[in-house]
Amino acid sequence: MSDQIKKEIADYLAGHAHLRLATVSGDGSPDTATVAYVNDGATVYFVTDRRTLKAANITGNRIVAFTVDGDYHGWKETQGMQIVGQALPVDEPDEMENVKDLFAEKFPLMYSIPGGFAMNVYRVEPQHGFLLDNSQEPRQ
Repeated sequence: MSDQIKKEIADYLAGHAHLRLATVSGDGSPDTATVAYVNDGATVYFVTDRRTLKAANITGNRIVAFTVDGDYHGWKETQGMQIVGQALPVDEPDEMENVKDLFAEKFPLMYSIPGGFAMNVYRVEPQHGFLLDNSQEPRQ
């Protein structure tokens, strides 16, 4: 993936707050979930409770896909992105602190939610994908 595409991905991600994450279970069943995310460049971070289906699916198969888009009413205005990558657990203290800071900046209310959740933090770096802009041709 070119540096230019990664920059366009980063710019698009910065303007949105939720993605639709696709995972696959051990028996091949697909699952999708909407999750809040933050990004550092083209790298996406999300948090989920360890007891969720998506966390179980990622444990068995780290390959995920996600889409980010807006709610467009005209076909020619439609924009979005589709990305495939590996969901890797974040466990390095420095990276975890950076992710916490990114979430605190983008979603300040998250820190007023009562504790008690067993959370996993994941990092997804895009391996391939494309940007959709119906006023232009798709770019890969």
